[in-house]
Amino acid sequence: MARHNELNINLAYISVKHSSPRIRAKFVPCFGSYINANYALEQGTLRNVVEGNIGIKLFKNREIWLDVGVLGSPYTNESAISKDHLIAVVNY
Repeated sequence: MARHNELNINLAYISVKHSSPRIRAKFVPCFGSYINANYALEQGTLRNVVEGNIGIKLFKNREIWLDVGVLGSPYTNESAISKDHLIAVVNY
């Protein structure tokens, strides 16, 4: 990185969630030097959204949901939030 000897905020975010029996939603706005560097080509204010989605339960008695929006991946290390990264455990 080109940054040296400075104090800044790398990533700050707040996660807002809603859940009911038939609807769920999540909105995670963020800011900081990470967002400025890595999301620079994103259009407008959408570059400050790490996640923003809504889901609707399709059937009353089945756990089948339709989710749309900006979704985080549970299977890769592509999240801006490091606690969400997969952890590889290596035994020697």
